[in-house]
Amino acid sequence: MTRIDNKIDEGIARDFENTLNEIDRLKNAIKKIEEAENAPYPKEDEYKEKMERYNDLKESLEAERSGNVRDVTSDYENVEEMEM
Repeated sequence: MTRIDNKIDEGIARDFENTLNEIDRLKNAIKKIEEAENAPYPKEDEYKEKMERYNDLKESLEAERSGNVRDVTSDYENVEEMEM
């Protein structure tokens, strides 16, 4: 009976230690995720430029379909010149 009690106690102690280690690991993972969430997107400026260009093209296409044509090629050429 004593052997069984000792084995149970050892198992509980081991499980407790494993649980504490897992809690620490999860806390560290949460901390890293929160830090990454607050970090700026590395290509945010490029994304904004491309979204602006996309919206211009979309607007132009919609205008063309409705008959109100707007030439956005000069806008795009100006952006390319600024990038060089």
